[in-house]
Amino acid sequence: MKNKVLFIVAFVLLGIYEVVSLAHVAYQSGISINGNFIPFFEREMMAELSIALYFLITVIFFFVTGYKAVHIGVSKSLLLFSVYLYFISVFFSLLYPFDTISTYLTILVPLLSFFFFTKISPKVGDRLILICVLILFVLLTYAYYVTYNTRLADVLSSHQAYAVSNSSYFLVYLLPFILCIKDERSKLFVIFKWLAILVTTIVCLSSFKRGSTVCLGIGVILYLLEYNSSARKRNNSIKTLFLSALLLFGVYYLYQGFADLSGGGLADRFESVSESNRIDIFKVTLKMTFSSNILQFFFGHGWSMVVRDSPMKYSAHNDFLELFYDAGLVGLVLFLIFLVYLWRWYRILHKRRSSSAAPLLASYGVFLFGMLFSHIVIFPYYFVLLCATWGYIYGIESANQCGLQIKQ
Repeated sequence: MKNKVLFIVAFVLLGIYEVVSLAHVAYQSGISINGNFIPFFEREMMAELSIALYFLITVIFFFVTGYKAVHIGVSKSLLLFSVYLYFISVFFSLLYPFDTISTYLTILVPLLSFFFFTKISPKVGDRLILICVLILFVLLTYAYYVTYNTRLADVLSSHQAYAVSNSSYFLVYLLPFILCIKDERSKLFVIFKWLAILVTTIVCLSSFKRGSTVCLGIGVILYLLEYNSSARKRNNSIKTLFLSALLLFGVYYLYQGFADLSGGGLADRFESVSESNRIDIFKVTLKMTFSSNILQFFFGHGWSMVVRDSPMKYSAHNDFLELFYDAGLVGLVLFLIFLVYLWRWYRILHKRRSSSAAPLLASYGVFLFGMLFSHIVIFPYYFVLLCATWGYIYGIESANQCGLQIKQ
C-alpha cells in the first residue's frame, strides 16, 4: 500500500509537470494562452514546484530502496551519460547561468524516472501504472485541445492558412508507454491502446507538425511489425493483420480529411520540406563545433548553447549535433554507447519473444527520428516520458527474469 501511495503521489507531480510544460510549449509556438488556461506566472511556479517535489521523492526512494541492475548495459550507460551531461552543464552554468533554477533538477529527472519506474513497477503492478498513464494521456489530450482551440481562433482572426504547434510531441512520446498494454489485459485496456494511436494521429495531423507526424508513423509501423511478428509465433496473425490494416486505412483517410479541411495546407507542409533551412542550421552547428578549441571540442560548451552561440539564433534541430556542441565529443560518444545498449536490449527481448519488444522498438524508432530532426534529450519534459517507459519495461522484464512475482 505504501508503494502504491508513493507512486501515485510521484506520478501526480510528474503529470502536473507534463501538462504545465505542454502549455508552455504551446505558448512558445505562438499560441496566445489567456485566462482560459494556466497563466504564465502560474505555469512557471507550478512546473518548478512539482518537479522539485518529484525530484525529492525519486531521490529518497532511490537511496532508501537501493538499486540492482539486471541488464547492466542499459542502466549503466544511461547513468554514465546523464551524470556526465549534468556535471558538464552545471560547470558551464557558472559562466553562463541557466535560464531557470529548476534546470539544475530537470536535467537529472529523466535518469531518476528511469530508475524510479524500474524499481517501483514490480512493487505496484502494471495495472495501476497503466491506468495512471492512460489518465495522463487523457489530460495531455485535453490540454492540447484547449490550446488547439485558442490556436484555431488566432488563425481565423489573422486569416492565416494554418499554424503549427509543437505540443503534439507530448502525446507521441507518451504513446510507447501505452503500447505496453498487453493483449492479455481486459478488452477495455486493449481498446484504449488502439484508440490512443488514433487520437495521437489526429493530434499530430491537426498540429501541422511534420516531425511529430513522421515520428508517430515510424513508431506505429515498427510497433506493428514487431507486434505481428510475435503474433505469428502465437498463431494469432490474422487478427493482428486485420487490426493493422484497419489502422493504416484509418490514418490514410484522416490525412486526406485534414488535407481537405486545411485547403491543401497539410500537404503543403510535407511538400515544402526541401525549402526548410535545417540543412543550413546543421552546417552552421558543425562549423561552430569544429572551430572550437581542443577542450571545448572534447567537453562541450554547456547546456543548450547552440541557440545562444549560433549566428542563426536557432538550436541545432538535431540532438546528435546539439550534444556534440553542448557536451563535446565525450558526451556524444557516451550517448551513442547508450543507444547501442538500448538496441541490444531490444534484440534480447525480441529473441525471448517478449511482448515488451514491440513497444520498446516503437520507442526506439520515435527516439531516433525525433533526435534527427528535432530535440528530445535537451527538453527533459520530452525525454522523461521515454525514460519512464524504458524504466517500466526494464523493471517488469527484470522481475520476470529473476522470477519475482509482479503485483497485479
